[in-house]
Amino acid sequence: MPYETVLVTKDAAVATVTLNRPERLNAFNGKMSAEVGEAFLALEGDPEVRAIVLTGAGRGFSAGLDMQEAGAQRGSGAAGRAAIALPMAKLIRQMRKPVIAAINGVAYGMGFTIPLCCDMRLAAEEAKISLFFTRAGLIPELGSTYLLPRLIGMGRALELCCTGRTIDGKEAERLGLVNKAVPLAKLPEAVKELTDQILECAPMAVAMAKKGLYQGSVSDLDAALTFESMGLAECFKSEDHMEYVQSFREKRKPVFKGR
Repeated sequence: MPYETVLVTKDAAVATVTLNRPERLNAFNGKMSAEVGEAFLALEGDPEVRAIVLTGAGRGFSAGLDMQEAGAQRGSGAAGRAAIALPMAKLIRQMRKPVIAAINGVAYGMGFTIPLCCDMRLAAEEAKISLFFTRAGLIPELGSTYLLPRLIGMGRALELCCTGRTIDGKEAERLGLVNKAVPLAKLPEAVKELTDQILECAPMAVAMAKKGLYQGSVSDLDAALTFESMGLAECFKSEDHMEYVQSFREKRKPVFKGR
């Protein structure tokens, strides 16, 4: 379906959701927040799609919250944003398909907490990233107070949040905020390389690995072992695993169907 504030394109099994308010540096308003969630839900239900990329149109990923709209809403805006943002933060984690953020420029405030919710992050070396919430008299959102310390450690998380300083993509990679930083011109190539590698794997196994890793990050060893045992039993019976065994014998690449 067509959207007003995002573009959705598909290239084979990879879908790209592009934040499309370049005249506002892709700043989030209520409409765009809702449409990103709607697009993710639609792509999660699309059997042809096996990986999703989130990026921004124009010269940046997102400047964060649209302050013009927020200023007009004042107090009511916070509750409205929370009603949209909280489901979105959970949605990405609960999706079976991996979601990759391609940070192509400015990523401020909400413009970076949304990539934090994604499963993987690639960034342009030239990107400007800031969790500047405290500079605006706010606190980080979208679960970033949970995600950041687990991703980069408490000390670094506190530094970024309590200073609101801006870093580039290269420093983001060094800190562990992004998986990889490359020159802006090579970002599409890096995204394709990553998604191609994902597409070489069995979809059901990728989905279960994603679920298991997220569950494992908040559970104990016994719970992780139980999940792995149940997951492996299901995988061993899958058509995809049988296909892998057959392709190994025939010395060819497997053709997975997600079953």
